Amino acid sequence: MNSSQEALSIFQSFLGNWKGVGHSLGSETHGTLSIEHRCLSSFICFSERLFLPSGELDYEDSAWVHWETSSKQLIVHHFSPEGSSQRLLMLADEQGFHWWGGPLVPTVYYRIEKSILFVDVKQDADLVHHMRYHRI
Repeated sequence: MNSSQEALSIFQSFLGNWKGVGHSLGSETHGTLSIEHRCLSSFICFSERLFLPSGELDYEDSAWVHWETSSKQLIVHHFSPEGSSQRLLMLADEQGFHWWGGPLVPTVYYRIEKSILFVDVKQDADLVHHMRYHRI
């Protein structure tokens, strides 16, 4: 196992396809989340799609995580609507992991508890997005 594969191994229990419900910016939503190895296991790709209660697609984004050898850090490249992209730092902790881009950028937290994947997005101390996903 090379250093990239070793660093990405922290995502092993998160890999797979997920379906869930929650709230985003104060509105109820349901969504799908796919977390998978890509590019010969050099990246982990997160793809999330959120839907309105009517079933209409409301939002989608993706994030590609890789081990940056020069800095010895996990780096996230986050892509969202209208061509927006960000380069963020991925940090692991005892409950899961989160990505961080500085004090002005929302922080995204991932954790698994009893087979439920929780995804929370916080801006400062405010919870702006919360999803509960079950593996499908």
